[in-house]
Amino acid sequence: MRRRVSIASVALVVLVAGCAQGAGEGATTASPAGSDPATANRAPTSPDTATSSTSAQTPPSRPQQTTTTRAELKGLGYEPLALGLTFPIVMTARPGSDESWIATKDGKVWKMSGDGLSAVPVFDLSAQVRNRGEQGFLGMELSPQDPEVVYVHYSASDGDTVVSEVRLASTGLEERVLLRLDQPAPNHNGGMIQFGPDGRLYVGLGDGGGAGDRFGNGQNTDTLLGGIVGIDTTTGEAALWSHGLRNPWRFWFDGDSLYVGDVGQGRYEEIDVVGQAENGRDAVE
Repeated sequence: MRRRVSIASVALVVLVAGCAQGAGEGATTASPAGSDPATANRAPTSPDTATSSTSAQTPPSRPQQTTTTRAELKGLGYEPLALGLTFPIVMTARPGSDESWIATKDGKVWKMSGDGLSAVPVFDLSAQVRNRGEQGFLGMELSPQDPEVVYVHYSASDGDTVVSEVRLASTGLEERVLLRLDQPAPNHNGGMIQFGPDGRLYVGLGDGGGAGDRFGNGQNTDTLLGGIVGIDTTTGEAALWSHGLRNPWRFWFDGDSLYVGDVGQGRYEEIDVVGQAENGRDAVE
């Protein structure tokens, strides 16, 4: 089984993939929407108790505050796996190997053995990668058959999405582009790539950026944007596998199901489960 480690455990770095727009979502008190906070939690007064009485008058009840508490996390810790890296994006290894491959957002790929914290450079694509905001080197996958081949997903210098095959030849790098796609905006450019159970290379592509799917790509099956795309690495044919997504930054195959982590608009994120029988394999030109 391929070992993949959450990037938070590598360098405790978090890419803010969500487009949060409010700063007050973590409040600990809650009131009904549209109500006056000063009176929202006050008990209702009935007509009988509203009249004054000198002998038997029920004292007014105290306002009830609704609070949210957070459980204390205990017994958690972390172990450094690699040091000296700038914004690591993905860490992976081939089955049975103690060498980990690490990609950083600026376009560099590193290799690290299991007995040390020092990562050594393998190759560098930073000269052709646009590393701004949500753009950059976004995904990497090792070939399951050829130890000299690595598959990469990055934002090109002109902002295009590029998925390519990189061969580590003795004479230098040999890159074969499998997919190049124009991006209308610099955000929601997707991220992860991974081989599926059918041997195709899958890539998550965002809806093209902006808020509220302004380009209308999420429900448009005539584009690869806003979906999970399967690529035949032999022929380079790309097919829209699942659509209706906003920015599928991470996903994972589990048997016949695909779990997709999709970026929300502001307050909520989303996890979708897509079955093999639900996908559409029609090629998109």
